[in-house]
Amino acid sequence: ITIRVQTRHFEDEMCEAWFEIEGDVTVRANYIFGEEGHLLLRHQLGDAPITEQKIDASECDLLFPLLRVYTGPLLRAILDDGGKATVLIPRIDCFDEPEKLLQASFSERNAESLGEALFDIDGSEIPCEKVRFKGGPYIDGAECYLASEVLLAYEWEQGDGNRWRVQLDR
Repeated sequence: ITIRVQTRHFEDEMCEAWFEIEGDVTVRANYIFGEEGHLLLRHQLGDAPITEQKIDASECDLLFPLLRVYTGPLLRAILDDGGKATVLIPRIDCFDEPEKLLQASFSERNAESLGEALFDIDGSEIPCEKVRFKGGPYIDGAECYLASEVLLAYEWEQGDGNRWRVQLDR
């Protein structure tokens, strides 16, 4: 399975996002932020006609475009907005139901600063902020290391007791 994401920004705001999942079937979605307080979702399953859905933008605070490169700015936005947000996330939890892939879902997310930290990447200690990120698959929370808007690493424990760590390499 391959997931591709591309975004377009105007000034500091995301105004459009494209998603494509290639697997047994190709699914495409395009999220367009409108000026009248709505979000337009265009969705296509394989070669079927494109469907459109308008979503009231007041239902969510932020769009999370799936990839970790977007997680740092998402965390910073949640922290700057008081630590809680309703986040719009294109669905990737339903590969057995491809018609639902990349459809809009809403998730309550929380971010809490745990203070300053140093994070080691290849022998260099980088000053950062340690953040607890909760919601979605991170029921017990993930520990994130954030340098400005750059996510250096995140760690979480799965329900089976396995601890995962994903980190940036230089």
